[in-house]
Amino acid sequence: MCNYDTYLFTRSPEFFLSLVESRPWFELGCANYIDRDTFFEKKEYSEIEKLQYMIALIFGSSGFERDLDKAETLALAYYNDLLQKKPLVNRRIDDENWMGWQKQFARVSLIIGSLNAVREEYVKAVYHFMRALKTQALILCNPFLTYVEHFVKKIQEMPCEEIKREGWGYSKDMPMGSTVKAGGVPHRAIAPFVFAALEGREGDVIVFFQDRNSTVIGPLERKGSIMGASSEHMIDIYETLMIDRDYNLFKLQLYFNSCFIDQYEDLPKPELRVPKEFYIVPNDIFADIFETV
Repeated sequence: MCNYDTYLFTRSPEFFLSLVESRPWFELGCANYIDRDTFFEKKEYSEIEKLQYMIALIFGSSGFERDLDKAETLALAYYNDLLQKKPLVNRRIDDENWMGWQKQFARVSLIIGSLNAVREEYVKAVYHFMRALKTQALILCNPFLTYVEHFVKKIQEMPCEEIKREGWGYSKDMPMGSTVKAGGVPHRAIAPFVFAALEGREGDVIVFFQDRNSTVIGPLERKGSIMGASSEHMIDIYETLMIDRDYNLFKLQLYFNSCFIDQYEDLPKPELRVPKEFYIVPNDIFADIFETV
């Protein structure tokens, strides 16, 4: 295999599958991998070992036989138990308890997504993958991100209806984003980070992720701009995909005012308006920079 072919292979979902055969994990800097010959001799298991075991059952790796039903039973039990332990206060990026919970939630969400992907339930897979990514609590290996991107592209090819909603964010006259009606400076680079940080109050997931390391997964297309009646600014129109908690796939258009007043120390935090169905992930950087309304 020539060098170029090798490069292409490492950028393919098949490369992740070849890795996971012996390394049942998806994060960088993982501890020791479980081994079939010694795993069942142990009396107690760490959280990582429990999760690695689920992945091994999904992919038939590390000498374990594939057993999707058993993996599903273990993963859902772990997930439901974790939800009962969800912290109710101090949901901030600098809170160890909250970010520790987020990390475990992200890990088991990736496992459930992987299970759905193997079963070829692609919308379900992307739903759980995106919920994991939006925690921003994990440092994932590039082969796994390529694997996730593979399924995002699959659902982009699926037919879906555009969801129609009313309120802020869904029309040119009631845009999300900046609440400034006149003045300010366009900051279009903010919009993708805002869309990536949105979390649905009822379980809706926007199929777009962007982090501060230039990792971008999912569709977000700026379709153009239009003048809004309640603003002196041009309002940007963005199109993306959304999956609801029942795993229905929709096309979604959002209207965004990108003109913000430049921030100074003696000014209050700029306001950031989001649709009522969403909020900003509490440990996202925007939770500290903006006042969400």
